[in-house]
Amino acid sequence: DCKPFWFDECFSVEVARIGWRNFLHLMWWREANMSLYYILLRTWLTAGQSPFFIRSLSAILSGGTLLAVYWVAKRLYDRQVALIAAALFVCNAYSIRYAQEARSYALFLLLATLSSGFLVAWMRGSSLRSQFVISDSEVLPWYGYVVTSVLAVYAHFYALLLIAAQSTAVQILQPHNQLAQSRNMRRVWGVIGLAVLPLLIFVAKTGAG
Repeated sequence: DCKPFWFDECFSVEVARIGWRNFLHLMWWREANMSLYYILLRTWLTAGQSPFFIRSLSAILSGGTLLAVYWVAKRLYDRQVALIAAALFVCNAYSIRYAQEARSYALFLLLATLSSGFLVAWMRGSSLRSQFVISDSEVLPWYGYVVTSVLAVYAHFYALLLIAAQSTAVQILQPHNQLAQSRNMRRVWGVIGLAVLPLLIFVAKTGAG
């Protein structure tokens, strides 16, 4: 809290403080981006109002990302690579900066990392596969990759680009003899598309850049 809030942080706090009616109106007509963070911040503000406490939400989320980075790197490689990845994240100037801001970027990074981690787990055929790929006749459960991907979009619109990149990666990396699972993944992306449809409508009707 040695630095005062800058404009965007002030905006975050004021959005989180207004009444629910005005809040929902603002989300639908102007500020749907980062809506998940604003909702979390509304809850967070009930426990404290100081700049230190408000910014601590992002610091805690960034700490969770550290664990998520370690998890993803270990799944992709090994413990040594995971430790190096975690160390690089701790020293990354942007992660340090956004861990101290009352904005959605720390939340978005956490959810994006978890989303990628669940996708890696699915493609690696781990025990999580039984959770994501049940059968062609069953509805895919709403957790893991689906939940984190949807929440990431509500944390920041840029998550749509992440999902597009993940979709491309699956099509390129998944062997053709295992593409039976890709039909289930298309279902997953269909569910994600339905879940984020309100945001897509918002972009269409407001012309958000």
